[in-house]
Amino acid sequence: MKNMIRSRIWRVLLISVLTGLIISIVENVSIYIITIITGNLILSAENTVFWIGVILTAVLFLITGLFCFRDMDRKDIAKSATVVVLYYIVIAALEQLLLSAGKYPIIISWLLIPVRMYSVIHQVLIRYTGLAAWIGLFISIISPYLYSIFGKQKPA
Repeated sequence: MKNMIRSRIWRVLLISVLTGLIISIVENVSIYIITIITGNLILSAENTVFWIGVILTAVLFLITGLFCFRDMDRKDIAKSATVVVLYYIVIAALEQLLLSAGKYPIIISWLLIPVRMYSVIHQVLIRYTGLAAWIGLFISIISPYLYSIFGKQKPA
Protein backbone atom coordinates (compact mmCIF):
# COMPACT_ATOMS: atom_id res chain seq x y z
CA MET A 1 0.00 0.00 0.00
CA LYS A 2 2.85 2.36 0.84
CA ASN A 3 4.40 1.88 -2.60
CA MET A 4 1.03 2.48 -4.26
CA ILE A 5 0.74 5.88 -2.58
CA ARG A 6 4.30 6.80 -3.54
CA SER A 7 3.85 5.60 -7.12
CA ARG A 8 3.18 8.53 -9.41
CA ILE A 9 0.96 6.53 -11.77
CA TRP A 10 -1.84 6.46 -9.18
CA ARG A 11 -1.60 10.09 -8.06
CA VAL A 12 -4.39 11.56 -10.21
CA LEU A 13 -6.67 8.65 -9.26
CA LEU A 14 -5.98 9.11 -5.54
CA ILE A 15 -6.55 12.87 -5.81
CA SER A 16 -9.74 12.19 -7.80
CA VAL A 17 -11.08 9.85 -5.11
CA LEU A 18 -10.31 12.40 -2.39
CA THR A 19 -11.85 15.35 -4.25
CA GLY A 20 -14.84 13.23 -5.29
CA LEU A 21 -15.51 12.33 -1.67
CA ILE A 22 -15.21 15.96 -0.57
CA ILE A 23 -17.57 17.20 -3.30
CA SER A 24 -20.10 14.43 -2.62
CA ILE A 25 -20.09 15.06 1.13
CA VAL A 26 -20.41 18.85 0.77
CA GLU A 27 -23.25 18.56 -1.76
CA ASN A 28 -25.13 16.00 0.34
CA VAL A 29 -24.73 18.05 3.52
CA SER A 30 -25.92 21.13 1.58
CA ILE A 31 -29.01 19.25 0.41
CA TYR A 32 -29.67 18.07 3.96
CA ILE A 33 -29.33 21.57 5.43
CA ILE A 34 -31.50 23.17 2.74
CA THR A 35 -34.15 20.48 3.19
CA ILE A 36 -34.18 21.00 6.97
CA ILE A 37 -34.51 24.78 6.56
CA THR A 38 -37.11 24.85 3.77
CA GLY A 39 -38.92 21.61 4.49
CA ASN A 40 -38.30 20.38 0.92
CA LEU A 41 -35.85 20.70 -1.92
CA ILE A 42 -37.06 23.42 -4.28
CA LEU A 43 -35.63 24.35 -7.69
CA SER A 44 -33.73 27.38 -6.40
CA ALA A 45 -32.13 25.16 -3.76
CA GLU A 46 -31.09 22.69 -6.46
CA ASN A 47 -29.40 25.56 -8.30
CA THR A 48 -27.62 26.55 -5.09
CA VAL A 49 -26.32 23.01 -4.62
CA PHE A 50 -25.27 22.90 -8.28
CA TRP A 51 -23.24 26.10 -7.95
CA ILE A 52 -21.72 24.97 -4.65
CA GLY A 53 -20.48 21.89 -6.53
CA VAL A 54 -19.14 23.93 -9.44
CA ILE A 55 -17.27 26.40 -7.22
CA LEU A 56 -15.96 23.68 -4.93
CA THR A 57 -14.74 21.71 -7.95
CA ALA A 58 -12.84 24.71 -9.32
CA VAL A 59 -11.25 25.44 -5.94
CA LEU A 60 -10.28 21.81 -5.34
CA PHE A 61 -8.86 21.51 -8.85
CA LEU A 62 -6.64 24.56 -8.32
CA ILE A 63 -5.53 23.53 -4.83
CA THR A 64 -4.75 19.94 -5.78
CA GLY A 65 -3.11 21.01 -9.02
CA LEU A 66 -0.85 23.53 -7.32
CA PHE A 67 0.14 21.40 -4.33
CA CYS A 68 -0.03 17.76 -5.42
CA PHE A 69 1.74 17.78 -8.77
CA ARG A 70 4.74 20.06 -8.18
CA ASP A 71 7.20 17.19 -8.22
CA MET A 72 5.86 15.63 -11.44
CA ASP A 73 6.50 16.54 -15.04
CA ARG A 74 3.67 16.90 -17.53
CA LYS A 75 4.30 13.52 -19.13
CA ASP A 76 4.03 11.70 -15.78
CA ILE A 77 0.83 13.58 -14.93
CA ALA A 78 -0.64 12.65 -18.32
CA LYS A 79 0.20 8.99 -17.70
CA SER A 80 -1.42 9.17 -14.29
CA ALA A 81 -4.47 10.93 -15.73
CA THR A 82 -4.83 8.12 -18.27
CA VAL A 83 -5.65 5.74 -15.41
CA VAL A 84 -8.59 7.99 -14.44
CA VAL A 85 -9.67 8.43 -18.07
CA LEU A 86 -9.78 4.66 -18.59
CA TYR A 87 -11.67 4.22 -15.31
CA TYR A 88 -14.16 6.90 -16.37
CA ILE A 89 -14.72 5.20 -19.74
CA VAL A 90 -15.42 1.84 -18.08
CA ILE A 91 -17.78 3.33 -15.48
CA ALA A 92 -19.63 5.48 -18.06
CA ALA A 93 -20.07 2.43 -20.31
CA LEU A 94 -21.29 0.32 -17.39
CA GLU A 95 -23.70 3.06 -16.35
CA GLN A 96 -25.15 3.31 -19.88
CA LEU A 97 -25.41 -0.47 -20.17
CA LEU A 98 -27.32 -0.71 -16.89
CA LEU A 99 -29.54 2.26 -17.80
CA SER A 100 -30.44 0.61 -21.11
CA ALA A 101 -31.43 -2.49 -19.14
CA GLY A 102 -33.67 -0.34 -16.92
CA LYS A 103 -31.46 -0.68 -13.86
CA TYR A 104 -29.38 1.76 -11.84
CA PRO A 105 -27.88 0.05 -8.79
CA ILE A 106 -26.58 2.24 -5.97
CA ILE A 107 -23.07 0.90 -6.57
CA ILE A 108 -22.89 3.07 -9.71
CA SER A 109 -23.23 6.18 -7.54
CA TRP A 110 -20.31 4.99 -5.44
CA LEU A 111 -18.24 4.07 -8.49
CA LEU A 112 -18.76 7.57 -9.91
CA ILE A 113 -17.20 9.29 -6.88
CA PRO A 114 -13.64 9.25 -8.31
CA VAL A 115 -14.85 11.08 -11.43
CA ARG A 116 -17.21 13.44 -9.61
CA MET A 117 -14.92 16.42 -10.10
CA TYR A 118 -14.78 15.90 -13.85
CA SER A 119 -18.50 15.21 -14.29
CA VAL A 120 -19.21 18.80 -13.23
CA ILE A 121 -17.88 19.87 -16.64
CA HIS A 122 -20.48 17.64 -18.28
CA GLN A 123 -23.24 19.09 -16.09
CA VAL A 124 -22.28 22.68 -16.90
CA LEU A 125 -22.06 21.97 -20.64
CA ILE A 126 -25.45 20.26 -20.71
CA ARG A 127 -27.07 22.99 -18.64
CA TYR A 128 -25.67 26.03 -20.45
CA THR A 129 -24.73 25.04 -24.01
CA GLY A 130 -26.41 23.36 -26.93
CA LEU A 131 -23.75 20.65 -27.12
CA ALA A 132 -24.86 17.08 -27.59
CA ALA A 133 -24.65 15.09 -24.37
CA TRP A 134 -22.02 12.73 -25.78
CA ILE A 135 -19.72 15.66 -26.66
CA GLY A 136 -20.01 16.98 -23.11
CA LEU A 137 -19.32 13.49 -21.79
CA PHE A 138 -16.24 13.17 -24.00
CA ILE A 139 -14.90 16.51 -22.75
CA SER A 140 -15.60 15.43 -19.18
CA ILE A 141 -13.84 12.09 -19.70
CA ILE A 142 -10.62 13.66 -20.99
CA SER A 143 -10.61 16.49 -18.43
CA PRO A 144 -8.22 14.72 -15.99
CA TYR A 145 -5.50 15.63 -18.50
CA LEU A 146 -5.99 19.27 -17.42
CA TYR A 147 -3.81 18.47 -14.40
CA SER A 148 -0.87 18.37 -16.83
CA ILE A 149 -0.77 22.18 -16.85
CA PHE A 150 0.50 22.05 -13.25
CA GLY A 151 3.46 19.81 -14.11
CA LYS A 152 7.04 20.81 -14.63
CA GLN A 153 8.34 21.09 -18.15
CA LYS A 154 11.27 18.79 -18.75
CA PRO A 155 14.48 20.67 -19.46
CA ALA A 156 15.37 20.68 -23.15
